[in-house]
Amino acid sequence: MWGQHHPLPYNSNIKERLIGRFSFGQTLWIGSGAYLSYKASQIIPLLPLEYSILSRVHYGLPLALSMFFCYAKHPRTGLTIGHYFFIILILRFRRRKFLYRKKNIKKGGDY
Repeated sequence: MWGQHHPLPYNSNIKERLIGRFSFGQTLWIGSGAYLSYKASQIIPLLPLEYSILSRVHYGLPLALSMFFCYAKHPRTGLTIGHYFFIILILRFRRRKFLYRKKNIKKGGDY
């Protein structure tokens, strides 16, 4: 409408919300951590400790690790750790374009 301003999400501090206050990426991290914790509880036996809560403490490690990837920020870039590692993986395994030609390189190395 004329005279109304609708801020774009990438231009403002507006974040998308999927479930409650969690964004789509946070929901994926927390959901995958909860799923891995559930699978760990089916595969890994209880710790031989006296208290029942302490014997199950290692089941929460995948969820704690996923929460770290979800919320912790990289100090230099300000990105979340999960997003930062995702960008590093994309850069590492990208398809590279080499600017030299193979016919200009001698066989057997660089001599």
